[in-house]
This record gives sequence, C-alpha cells and structure tokens, in this order.
Amino acid sequence: MPEYIKRNAAYIVYSSSIGLKKCLVQIAQENEASRLALSIYQICKLQGIDLFIGGSFDDNVPRINIHSNNFNELKSILNGLVSSDKNLVFISNGKIIKTLPVYIDGRNPPPFDIGIVRHKSNNVIFFSVVEIALWNDIIRFGRFRTVCTRTSSYFSRAENFSALTKLSEQHDFQARSRTEISKFPIDVVLTWVDGADPQWLSKKDRYLGNSNVLPPYSTAHLEERFKSRNELKYALRSIHMFAPFVRTIFIVTDNQVPNWLQIDNKNIKLIDHKDIFFDESALPTFNSHSIETQLHHIDGLSEHFIYMNDDMFFGKFSSKEEYFDSNGIAKVFPEPQHIVPELVSVDDEEYVYAGMNAVNLLEKDFNSYPSRLMMHSPYSVRRSVMYEIESRYNDIYQTTARNKYRSRSDISPISFFYCHYAHLIGKAVLASIEHEYLALWTPSLALKLNKLLNTRQASNFCLNDAGVRGKYAAKIDRIVASFLEEYFPIKSPFEK
Repeated sequence: MPEYIKRNAAYIVYSSSIGLKKCLVQIAQENEASRLALSIYQICKLQGIDLFIGGSFDDNVPRINIHSNNFNELKSILNGLVSSDKNLVFISNGKIIKTLPVYIDGRNPPPFDIGIVRHKSNNVIFFSVVEIALWNDIIRFGRFRTVCTRTSSYFSRAENFSALTKLSEQHDFQARSRTEISKFPIDVVLTWVDGADPQWLSKKDRYLGNSNVLPPYSTAHLEERFKSRNELKYALRSIHMFAPFVRTIFIVTDNQVPNWLQIDNKNIKLIDHKDIFFDESALPTFNSHSIETQLHHIDGLSEHFIYMNDDMFFGKFSSKEEYFDSNGIAKVFPEPQHIVPELVSVDDEEYVYAGMNAVNLLEKDFNSYPSRLMMHSPYSVRRSVMYEIESRYNDIYQTTARNKYRSRSDISPISFFYCHYAHLIGKAVLASIEHEYLALWTPSLALKLNKLLNTRQASNFCLNDAGVRGKYAAKIDRIVASFLEEYFPIKSPFEK
C-alpha cells in the first residue's frame, strides 16, 4: 500500500514488505510546540534569517514561515536541535526521518514538519507538531500577486515574503492571516452516570418499586443504559489529546463524582442535576431526554457548546471548524435513515417515538418534514436556540423533563429536535464528518475495534452498549477496556 500524509489526521505509514504498520498520531500541543517554535524563531533571528510565525490552518499548531532561499541555513539549525533532543523528530511524506536532505538550488525543498514525541505505544507514536512552511518566488494568480508556500493549492494574497515578515513584527500575524477562524469560546457538556453506584441504584430501584412507571415493552430501565466502563475517563483523554479548542468541560451527574477525577482542575466543572432543573419535582430522573431539556441552564456555559454522552470520543486531531462555521453557525450531522411516522410500530423504542413527535411538531410549524436521524456523535449546540425551543414548545418540553424514564411522549431535545429546528431557522447547516458508530453487541466487535485502532481515521466515534447483556457482557467489557487504553494511552490532566 502507498505511503501518504494527511494533515489534521492520523499520519499512517504502511509497510507493504512485512505487512505491518506504524501510526504517527498528531495530538494537542499543550506548550511544547509553542516553545519549540519560539526557540527556532529566536535562533534564526540571531543568524539574520527572515521568518515569521503564523498562518497555520490549525488554530493550535504553530507554523514557522521561511523563504526557500534560506532552507539550508534552517536545515542546519533544525538538524542540530533534533540531534540534541531524543524527543524531536522530522516528519516528511508520512515518515519519520533523522536528518533533512540537502536542498539543491532550483528544486523544491521537501515538505516536512518537526514533531515532539509525547508518547510511544506499540507501533504508535503520538506527537505534537510545528509546521514548517517554505515560501517560493512570487507568481501570478489571477489579478493578485501572490507568494506560494509549499502547498500548491494554497496562496497568500500578499505583496511578498519580506512584507509579511515586517508585518509580523508589528501585528499578530496568526490573527491577521486567519480571519476566517472563529474566535468564540466552545465548551463541552458531558452527561455521565455510574450505574453501579449503590446509592444511585437504591434510588432507582426504590422509584421503580413504588410506582408502575414503565409499560411492559419499555427498555428504558435496563442496566445497559446506565452502565459505566470508565468511558468518561477516556472521553476526557480524547478531548485533551485531540480537541485543544475546548475551553471548559461541564460534567453533568446525579450527585456522583468519579474517584479518579481531578476535581480541582480549573477546566472541569461538576454540575449536579439540582443545579440545572428549575422544577426539582422532576428529580430524580433516569431519562437522558429529560436531562437534555436542562443542559442550557448550566451557569457560565458558552453560547456555542458541544454536547457529548460518555460513549462518544474524539478520534483524531480536530478543529472547532469541524463543528461550527467561523460565523457561529452550528454544523449538524444527519444519518441516511429517516423516521417515517406512518411506519412507527408498537415494537419501536422510545427514541423512535421521540423523533416522530418532533417530526409532527416541526411539520406543523414549518410546513417541512425533517425526518432524518442524526449521527450519534458530538452535537454542536447554540445555547440561545435551546432557550428559544424551551419557550416555544414549553408544553412538550416540560412533559419530557418530568418523565422519569424515556417515554413515548418525549422529544429528543438535542439529538434530534434541536438539530432540525436550528437548521430550519438558519442557525445550523447540515454537514458531514468522519464518524464511526459501533454497537457493542455486534458479533464482529473485536475486528471493527481493531480496524478503528489501526486506521484512526474517524474524527469521532461512539461505542454504544444498547443490547449488551447476559453472558457476553464480561467479555465485551474486557475488549472495550483494552481498546480504550490503547487508543487513548496518554493520561489527561483531569485525572488524579
């Protein structure tokens, strides 16, 4: 298979001769990459080399810009840095190389980055990256004079490299050159429950025992809906590794705290159900639809936020533009499947009825038929739109909030209703994303997880345990635990 390199993704290198692979996986920089970029900048300046920092396509990846005429001087500096630090490597065309080749005048220098190795696990190398952009001669592109970087499809509308270098001394060129990048904060809201907690189980059993709350067909009370395999820990690792744009993570629970969680971390906030339910008579609740009706009540939550269940994970290095346009418009991700109210049967689960209820409401108000299901992936949400929905559809909102378990009278407030409503009022667009949904009951689970682990091409993925019960549960627990640890081996600052 051919070797290839893909920006903003896992860098996969295949070895066809022995049938093995090596994965180079880009992760969030934290501070190391910025410090390295600054060091390179200062050394080059001392040697009289013109360069500037900025212009990266990735908000959290520093970029060194230098003219190709100075490539050999830069090569000497970088070779010295890499040879003196075992954690520094060159990455060129999807491969790690030890030294940079000699640049022959008249030929394009090879495209390359300099990486900081953060962790090694089996055949996987996790690294932060500093981009190196080599600028060539001025060319004509339409009516604009442009300077071309190493990527032939990218042109900067600037007079020349020297002008850009001078500009960077007076202004934040990263901000000036990337006005298309959104500047608004983005938070994450994670809902979590520990279904093995004795106090929580007692509360759940007591409520079920004291009322005939569920019809015989319901699956809303089954253990699989509340089971924890420590997915939350790995969901947080995925944010730390692959979503550096996230500001604050709000974990919404029913008065529960994971024993491994570092609650003193300033980027984590625990939110109890009592903090967001205006009507406390609706508590306790064991209904995810009910909880979704209240998430926008979180104090201090940003206008733009991403809602995740604890079975959702970022799968590779991600940017905020995958989830929101730079003008704030949310991106929602539809499935090819539709809910057709006329075909809903008495055997369908509560979420199908929740979708049907939403379709009927929106068809009535908008003369539209928004029936497509949404991917079970992180949801891009506008807080103000949630308040608008709560006000406009207050009756069914309150009904859903008061249903202790999933019910056929629910709506799915975020995972279906919000996505279509926001699209209908022009606050969201239908988009696509590289997503994998894996049902843990599937017989080929181990093979599918292995493929996901080896390719690492999903921007996000979901490990949904609906239907997992009986004698296979323990085996699935072991498979999932091993997979998550291998996919996310780097401990996050949110752990003790």
